[in-house]
Amino acid sequence: MSLAFLHEKQGISVRRLQLISALLLLNLALPASASLSRLHLKNGDVLTGTVQSQSADTVSLLLPYAGLVSIKRDEILQINELAAAELLAEPATASALDVAVIANGSNNKPWSVELDLSASNRHGQQDSSVLNLVVALDYKHQHWRTSLDSHFDYELKDQARKTHQYDVSPGLDYFINPRLFWRGSIDYHYNYLASDYRNLDFSTGPGYAVIQQPKLTLDLVAAVGIKKAYFREDGEVTRFLLFGDQLNYKFSSLEWDLKYQLQHWPIEFYSDGNWMHLLNQPIDFLYFDREVTANLGLRYKLSDKIRLSWSYQYTQTDIELRLPGLENNSLDLKDFRQKLSIGASF
Repeated sequence: MSLAFLHEKQGISVRRLQLISALLLLNLALPASASLSRLHLKNGDVLTGTVQSQSADTVSLLLPYAGLVSIKRDEILQINELAAAELLAEPATASALDVAVIANGSNNKPWSVELDLSASNRHGQQDSSVLNLVVALDYKHQHWRTSLDSHFDYELKDQARKTHQYDVSPGLDYFINPRLFWRGSIDYHYNYLASDYRNLDFSTGPGYAVIQQPKLTLDLVAAVGIKKAYFREDGEVTRFLLFGDQLNYKFSSLEWDLKYQLQHWPIEFYSDGNWMHLLNQPIDFLYFDREVTANLGLRYKLSDKIRLSWSYQYTQTDIELRLPGLENNSLDLKDFRQKLSIGASF
């Protein structure tokens, strides 16, 4: 038997003893009528705790690490009552990661879907039409989490297109432990009206769940990657800069994702964004320093699935034109947007 195998077995035994000890202490602290139960969920998870209450729709389960959680009845496959002897005879089946995910408010669902739609028309001195669609998909399985975020923006002003773009961002996280994970992501952006009509980013790096509470979460991700910018061959920018139709940048970035649910109100505050710093400059006289995208907003829940959302988006790109013998000329780009939308979550 190898030394590595012994270490692995020892680690499993320690985790098992920790879980069993917590369950036994929980059992001693409860009234004599309360008993431990094991819930088998349809998604494959197995949770061990004490059933506090049951209804036709939900089951309230007290877990040793996550506290009291509510589980929908249609997500439960089977409920078994356990004696202390069974806990000592059987291996612990609820991993720390599973408990952490439940404590983080995932409602025991391995997947989630969020939709937000904003559409408006304005008639007067200036006619305008605006359409924004945001779709976010998330799926968790054991130590893996996959996500897909997509945005579509279309704005028509005085019968002329002012904005027409979309963004698709798939990502994959691997959880090394309940807080530490490694992320790989791709961001594809297409703008029908801009000279740099297509941008493709590849990034990877570690992430950490700084705060994991039922009502408050904060994730930070530090990454490095490559940005590829494609320009129209017949565009004015390409002819002026004389670098062809493609640029490659190396960058470092810091991403954040913050969510805070008010205790007694159906309101959630959120903020997410990305700070990107360029590590190389392929064009000597065009200095592309950094790019910041930040979103701040709140959601008001009309029901369990339907919500109203207000968001404020700020985007800044720092660029300088550096020509020999002349002062640096700032070409910074800034954009502010507010949006009121109606959405649904599943």
